[in-house]
Amino acid sequence: MSVNWKRRLQFFFQQLLGTKNYLFLTALYQWYVKRHWQPDHELNFFLQQIERPGVIIDAGANLGITSLLMAKKNPDCQIIAFEPVPDNFYCLRKMIRLFGKGNIKMYNAALADTSGSLFMSQPTELGVCMHGLSRVIDWSEKNQHSLNVSALCLHELPDIQPPVTWVGMKIDVENFEWNVLKGGAEVIRKARPLIYCEIWDNPGKNRTFELLYELGYSPFVLIKGQLEPFKGQPALNFFFFPNPPATH
Repeated sequence: MSVNWKRRLQFFFQQLLGTKNYLFLTALYQWYVKRHWQPDHELNFFLQQIERPGVIIDAGANLGITSLLMAKKNPDCQIIAFEPVPDNFYCLRKMIRLFGKGNIKMYNAALADTSGSLFMSQPTELGVCMHGLSRVIDWSEKNQHSLNVSALCLHELPDIQPPVTWVGMKIDVENFEWNVLKGGAEVIRKARPLIYCEIWDNPGKNRTFELLYELGYSPFVLIKGQLEPFKGQPALNFFFFPNPPATH
């Protein structure tokens, strides 16, 4: 099916069902497909590396599929899901109430380098709301369709403060990852969670890597099922492992 026809069908069903109902049906479809027919190999690899109970953060939880997979594959962990877009959060909450097992906590907020509020853009394509591509924008970019959402900092989050064990974090925040990491730099440095992060190939990529190097992490990529140190290979998703403690 061509992209144009796909968008026309999506537009028809969004108009027929309303955005919230459309997103919920989309989430149901993704939940069954992701588990049975189209597994996310990189996400599964990330979760397999987490070998002890603790907190896993899902930054950019969208419709809740990733949080549910985390909770299912790591039942001894507490999942904390962050999703700022109201319609997405409505769907996430509904999915977790239906399929969650009691180990997922939800925040209707973005993670950022400062707490307060942010403007977000939810793009459309041929009239179709692209719920998975919502991104933070500068105040100068805002218009009548922009969303004003709540923002929190990781360093202020009581759920990951000692003596809590924070073991992992997945970040998918559409080019806002540096801000998420900056807002939790000190607690990340202390807790040393495994980080699985989508990073766009643009000028912001370098400063995200530089921040993680400063925090004591090394980047890796998954190539044909094998973990390899990152040496410039084309990649969108990265695994950041904390470096071993220095010996004296």
